[in-house]
Amino acid sequence: MDNAVCETSPLEGKTLDEVNAELETLTPEERVAWAIEHLPGEHALSSSFGIQSAIGEVRELGMEHTEIGFALAQKWGLPASLQSVILHHHHPREAAEEHRALCYAVHVGDILAMMAGQGTGADSMQYKLDNDFEQYFHLTQDQLAMTLIEANEEFLELEPVMATAMD
Repeated sequence: MDNAVCETSPLEGKTLDEVNAELETLTPEERVAWAIEHLPGEHALSSSFGIQSAIGEVRELGMEHTEIGFALAQKWGLPASLQSVILHHHHPREAAEEHRALCYAVHVGDILAMMAGQGTGADSMQYKLDNDFEQYFHLTQDQLAMTLIEANEEFLELEPVMATAMD
């Protein structure tokens, strides 16, 4: 693991190992509270700060990543439409009507990404395409399949560029 020294408060001067060691002493609830309090506007949520394991443990408490993301979006003051997408992207019909089309757009994109194996986690297979997307987008099954193929081709073309950018 990269053991860089953090340069922004409240973590200033601490190594990532030191931060992770502190996080290991917290309960899952305390880790999420810590992330909400300390990370917004200063750091991205990442496993480098032990947050990934905190989120995994929170699932045992009955919270999902959508709820955690929603809490962060509220804390960060993101627009209501983005808060709704974060909370409802797996179940878009539960979103308020004024946000539903956007939620369905992200839902379809998320399902296609999971089908392509991009950005998937262990829980990817539990999500199903909500066919009510057809109320907002007129896409046939063939068009969805072509979108998946084309998006995968685009991703494969960008992968070397993205890898270079991450170096």
